[in-house]
Amino acid sequence: MFKVCRDCHGPESVLAHLKTRDEWNKTLDEMSANGATGSDQEWTDILEYLVKHYSPIAVNKATATELAAALDVAGAVAEKIVQARTQVEARVQRSQPAILYALDAATGKELWSSGSQVTSFTHNGQLSIANGRVYFTIYDNTLYCFGFPMEH
Repeated sequence: MFKVCRDCHGPESVLAHLKTRDEWNKTLDEMSANGATGSDQEWTDILEYLVKHYSPIAVNKATATELAAALDVAGAVAEKIVQARTQVEARVQRSQPAILYALDAATGKELWSSGSQVTSFTHNGQLSIANGRVYFTIYDNTLYCFGFPMEH
């Protein structure tokens, strides 16, 4: 790769970017148009190297074959990743959205609830409270903040 590319730039220009196969292909076409030379096999090898090492992979959507190639793991390991992901997805489908309740400490009476505003479940159940507000995240990492009415 550096034999073809080194005359115009160093490796840091590659290391700084993640691109899809189509984006890398376009980049290589631009390099060729700007005077970089290499054999057809060298261009193919460069493209395959860039795609394997410097392309994003959607781990939560990729097939086992795609994961095995991108992560350089055995097919059985990639299958286990997909199985685990599938089990989590099934749990998400069965889950109910979280509801946050504010209760009166003395009587236990409900003061208010988040109702249907929270769209998923909390996967760790941790809350943070500061300055009359409660903060928590749900499964997809959405952060929620609810305020408590403050009496003065």
